[in-house]
Amino acid sequence: AWCSVRSVPEKSLHVVLAGDLLFDGGGAALRAEGRTTLHRVAEILRAAPHTLAVVGHAGPGETASGFSGPWELSAARAGEVAAYLMREAGLPKERMLVAGYGDQRPMSGDGGASRSRRVELVLSAENPTEPLPGDDAPAADGFRGWLANSKRGGE
Repeated sequence: AWCSVRSVPEKSLHVVLAGDLLFDGGGAALRAEGRTTLHRVAEILRAAPHTLAVVGHAGPGETASGFSGPWELSAARAGEVAAYLMREAGLPKERMLVAGYGDQRPMSGDGGASRSRRVELVLSAENPTEPLPGDDAPAADGFRGWLANSKRGGE
């Protein structure tokens, strides 16, 4: 079982929890050891005012009994962790996002297959699912500016 923390300066903090710590292979039901770990991690996460993305992953070739494939399994794992963090650890649902990547982001190195079966807790100042601004919002920098300029630049 393992847990690692990685920071992307000025962007995000990633807490990576091994699937073996949280779940039995091919399943999405939280193990007792996983619940204990999540409760401890939640004490730290609760203090952060940031959006929390709970991202599930399946290992390459991982069989998923009761699931149609790795996408459904990874999303179920992320949903199970998010539900626990909200229900048992008191994290606010307004700050939480859930995503599943199936087996599309494997980890390499020693134990890569088992390490690929994981859940990542990603704290970020940006919320990629923020509601769209109203139609009357001015086109600014970023995507809105790019779209506004592409309309004017000739098609």
